[in-house]
Amino acid sequence: MTDASSQAAILADALDSLREGVQVLAPDWRYLYLNDAAARQGRKARDELLGRTLLACYPGIETTAMFGSLERCMRERRADAMENEFECEDGQRAWFELRFRPCRAGPVILPLDMTARNGVETFDDSTVLPTVRELTGRPPRTFAQWARAHADAFR
Repeated sequence: MTDASSQAAILADALDSLREGVQVLAPDWRYLYLNDAAARQGRKARDELLGRTLLACYPGIETTAMFGSLERCMRERRADAMENEFECEDGQRAWFELRFRPCRAGPVILPLDMTARNGVETFDDSTVLPTVRELTGRPPRTFAQWARAHADAFR
């Protein structure tokens, strides 16, 4: 049998080994706990978040659908889930599957980074793609024009 501090250390080590984030908030939205994955996903050091409120760490979050779901989870003590896109301070975007669970301490957020699955990290809005005219030297065709030109292939 181990003492309470050893059990807490074992639990923290187990939670830190997960690729899924784990965040525990107090009813006043202060971070009580977050694992390494959650800190990485939030693109902030753990020390920047622990003891501070979610609203202070991410200004404007209270106006998002994500916050509404989190608030309902805490108020109604009901689990919820959603996919949500976050715009990071550096302008990059990331997609997360978010699961919200009520617990005695306050709401628990279980974020899973889905950015690679959603292809967000491979798309850059600032990229200017060439036009059809620039690529081929000819004006673009409509599908109807293409179909007429290739109709023999389908007969």
